[in-house]
Parts: sequence; C-alpha cells; structure tokens
Amino acid sequence: MTLTEEIINKHPKGTRKVYSDRNGLYLDIKTSGTASWMLRKMVDGKRNAVILGYYPEMNIDEARRIASVETMKMGNEVNKQNLAIHSSKRAGEILSGSAMAVETSRANREADMLQTRTLSSEKKKKLTFAEVYFEYMKLKMEPVLSKTYCESVHSRASTYLLPAIGEDNIEDITSPMILEAVRKIEKLGKKETAKRVLGLAYAVFKYAKACWYFTGQNPAADLSDALSARTVKRMASLTDLSEIGRLLYAASNYESFYLRYAIKIQAHTFVRASELRFAQWSEINFVKREWKIPAERMKMSSPHIVPMSTQVVESFRALKDVTGGTIHVFRSTRKSNEDIPFSEAAVLVAMKSCLNMIGLPENAMVGHGWRSVASTILNESGKFSSDVIERQLAHMERNRTRATYNYAQYIPVRIEMMQWYSNYLDSLETRERERSNAARDYLFYRFANKKK
Repeated sequence: MTLTEEIINKHPKGTRKVYSDRNGLYLDIKTSGTASWMLRKMVDGKRNAVILGYYPEMNIDEARRIASVETMKMGNEVNKQNLAIHSSKRAGEILSGSAMAVETSRANREADMLQTRTLSSEKKKKLTFAEVYFEYMKLKMEPVLSKTYCESVHSRASTYLLPAIGEDNIEDITSPMILEAVRKIEKLGKKETAKRVLGLAYAVFKYAKACWYFTGQNPAADLSDALSARTVKRMASLTDLSEIGRLLYAASNYESFYLRYAIKIQAHTFVRASELRFAQWSEINFVKREWKIPAERMKMSSPHIVPMSTQVVESFRALKDVTGGTIHVFRSTRKSNEDIPFSEAAVLVAMKSCLNMIGLPENAMVGHGWRSVASTILNESGKFSSDVIERQLAHMERNRTRATYNYAQYIPVRIEMMQWYSNYLDSLETRERERSNAARDYLFYRFANKKK
C-alpha cells in the first residue's frame, strides 16, 4: 500500500510500527515518535537496509526520489562486483597459486577499465542532450532540491532548451548552437530566463563531462558575456525608519481583520508572500513558539523554522479564534464554502491602501520588501552575525548535507534575534502613533473616528 501523509498522521502515539511504501521504501516510527526512512533491498542474495533520512524533515516525495537513486547505486555496485568475479574465474582457469592472485587483481582492473571504455563508447554514440539532461535532473537535482524548484527548472528546459538542442548528440553540440538558443529567449524580452537557461546548459554539460560522456571544453562556458546586460530590478522597500513606523501604524488600523494581521506577521517574520499566504495551522506550534514551513513551499530542500516572537504569537492566537478550525490561517472570505487561502493580490492591495493613507506612493513598498527592511535593520544593528541573519532569511542552500545541517542551525540566537526585531518594529510604530496623537494629524482623526 502506498504511504500517505494521512496514514502517518493517524499513527497512534507511543506505539511502533513499520509502514511500507513502494519499491522497498519503509517508514519506521518508533515509540519515541522518531520516524526514519529505510530502503530495504535484496542485493546479490543478501538483504541490505539503508537509512535515508528522517520524517518530517524528509517528506514522502523526497524519500522516494532518494530511494530511487540509492537503488540505482546498489544495482551498479552489483554489476561491477559480478564483472570482477567473472574476470577472476577466467584468470583462475589459466593461472594457479600466487601467480593467479596477481593476475586476478590485474584482470579486475582491466575489467573495470574495459567496462568504463565500453560504456563511455556507447554513451558517445547514443546519448543525446535530452538523455543527459534527464539523468542529471534525476541524480543531481531531484534528490536534494524541492519539488517546486525542480518543476520550475524543468519547465524552462522543456520550453527553451530541449526543443533547441535536446535531440542532438551531446558531443555534436557547439557553443554557437547554445548561444543561438539563449538569444532567442532574449529577443522575447526574458533576459533573466536566458541567463538561467544558459546556467542549466552549463550544469548539464559539466555533469556529462564528469561522467566521460564527452571530452573537450564545456560548450556553454564563457557565454554569459555574449548576453545583453540585465537591468537589476529590486523589490520596492522603505528605508526611512519613520516611514516604516507609519506604515506599521496604518496597517495595525487597517479595516480588514485578516489583512491587518497578515501585514503585521509578514513584517515581523519577513517570510515570502507565498509562505505567508499558504500558511496552515498544522505548521504553527504555540508550545515551541515556532512556525515550521514545509520544504515544498520553500526554495530549499528542508523545512524552514521561524521562531515566533511574543507579538507574532499574539497575532496568530487572534487569528486562531476565527480560522482555527480550518486548514489555512488566512482563509478566503470570498469563497466561504471552500477552505482556500486569500488571493495573491490581497496583501498587495492592502499595502497600497496603507501607503496611500500615509501619503506615500502605492509602489513604494511590496510585501517582499519586508525582507530587505529586516536585512538592513538586523545587519546595521551589529547585534547578530550575518550567518544568523541569512539563515533566517532562508536563502537557498544547494548542498543537501549543508542544508540538513542548517535546518535548525542557530535556533537559540535566532529566537533572541526575532524577539529583538519585533520589539524594534513595535518601537517604530509606537513612536509614530505618539507623534500622530501629539500632532492631532490626519491619521489621528481617521483612526479616532474609526474607533468611535
């Protein structure tokens, strides 16, 4: 039976059970609650068991991908051993004693070299760029990166790269062929996409060369200078502390209950828009005071931990009184009969309204801009190391081993940092509220009338 999240969630606490998935993949849940992924295979008549990782850090899809890679490795090792044994037997028919041992060792080495040359020769004749690309994705990308990110990469490859050079032999592809393909993308006005496609081509050829599928130079190397210059467009964000405080003041008085807290939570946690919008109550742990965002919604291969300050905990508790019985934290109010999150534009529209309210252009700040605000304030404070700040910003870590290590790295310091940051934002908001009250300005009368 195929394993699902529902089956895992229904597992009785304090009991142990081994759940089977498919193709030799199992999930062993111990009485302590620890759940480990295991791959069991019969290899050359012997039963092998390998621990692949732990749930929920490694989700079901990721465990299946890694299990596929490990299965291939086991098969390759068996083939190599059988070839060596076969060569040894042939040598044994001719030699005996110590001479046979020496000759067997040499025969093993020659068999390995012959196998490598034979495979290399066959690959040179048969492998197309598309075949190498799919092998690269299966072995190098899918086991270590999120499903969403891999789907994005494959979408670009299927749209621009594979139609251009996918059917060509890996050794026959030249630099001008690749340059022609990426320049066609540039002509569509997609300069960033052209850069990403070129980077993917380079990575595939680098992998192919490492596997001895072709010799010579990487045809995708040194082509970046041939692309047109890209205009770097940064996400709009505020830099003036008083403006940040006024925006928070306006947001805390915004008419929509959901969006009022959505802006505040994003400001205090500086998560990405999609991570905020699709937040689910199953991710919020009030006891540990942390928000664990699954890897599927991150640009990472592991979940992202957001330590919750007192202010963020209070915001989530206020929301839980309203949507606590649903899946999504920010449930859509337009489709009350469906448990879906609010629209992508909801927070953006609310932000524009708040910016207009305080007399700033509506494009002066976007939700993603809170990440820039946080990075600037935290780095300039001098209180926290850049490594801690970058980890909390959840910038992508491509190396799977390092990503696993960084999964909960610096948590004690990050807890302290997130509380300090929330207190700092509150101080900015309080300062602007007090200034507004003292000046009896437009915001004072607007919000005072609203309260009445």
